[in-house]
This record gives sequence, C-alpha cells and structure tokens, in this order.
Amino acid sequence: MAPVAPSRLTFTPLHPTFGAECDGVDFSQLVHSDTIEEIRSALSRYGVLVFRRAQLDDARHVAFARAFGELDDSTPYIKAGRKHRLAPYTELFDVSNLDDDGELVQPDSLRYELGLGNTLFHVDSAFNPRRAGISILRAHELPPHSTGGATAFADTRTAYADLSETMKDSIQQTCQQAGHPARSQKPAGPGVL
Repeated sequence: MAPVAPSRLTFTPLHPTFGAECDGVDFSQLVHSDTIEEIRSALSRYGVLVFRRAQLDDARHVAFARAFGELDDSTPYIKAGRKHRLAPYTELFDVSNLDDDGELVQPDSLRYELGLGNTLFHVDSAFNPRRAGISILRAHELPPHSTGGATAFADTRTAYADLSETMKDSIQQTCQQAGHPARSQKPAGPGVL
C-alpha cells in the first residue's frame, strides 16, 4: 500500500508550554513521509501530541511508529509462558490491566504489583541502552471518566530551562538514570522488589 498525499495538519496547543492536539492525519492509509516530517517537527516543538479517534489497529500502529525509526522488541519482557496478547506485533508493549485471558489482573498477583510502578512518574524505556526517542501510546478501551487510567505528561524542557544555573550545573554533575523501573516499581510495590 503506497502512502497517500501529505495530509493538511492542524495543531491546537493544549498547554502554554507544551502539548498539542493534532488533527488531519489519515491513519487508514500509510502516512506520507512529508506528513511524518511535519509530525516530527511538531513533536520537537510541543513535546506531546494527541491524536483523537485515530482508529489505529496494531498493524497501522507499528507502521506509523516505524516511520520514526527503529522499534523496540517486547519479546525479552514477556515472561516465559505468558501470551503476548498483541501477537504477532512484538514491537507493541502490552501495558494493560488485563491478564492473558482478557480478565482484570487480580490485585494479589505479581503482575499487578509490578504494574504499580507505571502509576508513578517514569520515563519509558529509560533502562534500555538505546533510549527511546518517541513513545506512541494507544488506548484500546478507556475506563469511564474519573475512574482511573489517566496518563499525565510533564514538561521537563521548560522545568529545566526555569532552573538556576547552579542547579543545572549540579544536575549535569550528577549522573543517574532517571526513570529506571526499580525507581518506580520499588516504592509502588515494596513487598515485591
């Protein structure tokens, strides 16, 4: 399938310093390279883009993501014997509250305890030697409004720019891997790790 002509995109800011809603991408076709470059530029400007009602399926999600570069492989993170519910797309990580049978993960399970780390601030894939440049999140089903499942984003670029030069120097001298899973999973599930 050949990409369609470039889309006419609009970006509506969601916050004074970062985040925008992007409209005008036709995800039913391969996204044209000019459109990808416009999205890449907008990501650089806004940091976070929201595509509402994108109607992406797994195959189109992977194709769209691949247009931005090399993808990770979730295979090493799937426990032996656990089904990958998004197979054959091992590039997609199943960050879900559903178990292998599509039922809600039980609060007394190891998977539930390990998943609690996702409820705290973290940086996706910060533990990988090749850092993720972009994370593309897609919800298959949203819970009812005000019942949980919200994803929050932080404008770390503006936060850093607003720091004093002394604090920036201190940060530059302190080498630590922010967002490592153990930093968020241990406080969230202290009995597990």
